[in-house]
Amino acid sequence: ENRQFTVLSNVMKAKHDTKDFSIRKLSNRGSVMIAVTASLLGLFVFAVLAIDGAIMMTTKTQLQNAADSACLACAAGLSSGDEALATQWAIDYASYNEAVRELKEPVVIDENDVEFEYEGGYPVRCRVTTHRTTEHGDALRTYFLKVISLGKANVTDVKATAVAELVDICATTCI
Repeated sequence: ENRQFTVLSNVMKAKHDTKDFSIRKLSNRGSVMIAVTASLLGLFVFAVLAIDGAIMMTTKTQLQNAADSACLACAAGLSSGDEALATQWAIDYASYNEAVRELKEPVVIDENDVEFEYEGGYPVRCRVTTHRTTEHGDALRTYFLKVISLGKANVTDVKATAVAELVDICATTCI
């Protein structure tokens, strides 16, 4: 009798444990789905930042290259003493370069993007600014920025600036 009671009590205990296990199993149901969803959302955010960040950095580098070449052309034009020629050369050399907008497009600047600094009444430095900005109507198109910044357009502004100076060395003007 004692033995039967022990066996019966072990069977009841086993049934109780199984029932308890199934209750725990049901209460944890879906927790993995929440963790996976949160992980995928985090992965998506980092992918968005990587893709748009890479496009912005590429455009910045391309604009800097255009600004450097335009600025050197401007300084070469300044060595002749003609500001109009220097400005035109800067505009021309900037357009020989391309930078991403939606696709790669020529860099377009105008006279307002070329500035001169004077010493002793003569222009000695030129500053050229290249851009992909909303103000100029050529803003850089991003792919996912709108998802992160709700209410904003899918565009962002990128600028680059270069400065070149004429230096008088031994009666020879150098850039």
